[in-house]
Amino acid sequence: MTTEREKALLEPFIERELTGKIATAKEIKEVFEQTLGHPIHKTTIYRILKRNGWRKIVPGPFHVQADKEEQEEFKKNLEKK
Repeated sequence: MTTEREKALLEPFIERELTGKIATAKEIKEVFEQTLGHPIHKTTIYRILKRNGWRKIVPGPFHVQADKEEQEEFKKNLEKK
């Protein structure tokens, strides 16, 4: 599989991430297995993710519809007290 094909298969997961949904290695593994038509070991998926600049990091919690400006304003007002 080419690097371009790997990136194309990972693209939907990047788009999902922008809406606040976290992609798991298990979900990515299933997509790759369906595409290739045979099982893939989980370490292979981790190597593919590393090769494409992904890391196994759990993001800090945030709300998708959060207003960052409002949060910053709140922080400024909180510091003044």
